[in-house]
Amino acid sequence: MKTIPVDKLTTNFINLLEEIATTGNPIELDWQGNRFQILPVHKKSGIAQMKDE
Repeated sequence: MKTIPVDKLTTNFINLLEEIATTGNPIELDWQGNRFQILPVHKKSGIAQMKDE
């Protein structure tokens, strides 16, 4: 997982989203000693959704 400082997020937001979408890998953000993740969310198929209910 790639870790980046928050100031890089603000300047490269679209590029980072494209990277997440194409690779499927999350990006970890470091902000004031806290870590956050941006994860791709994949829509589940109808059958998978019914299994969750």
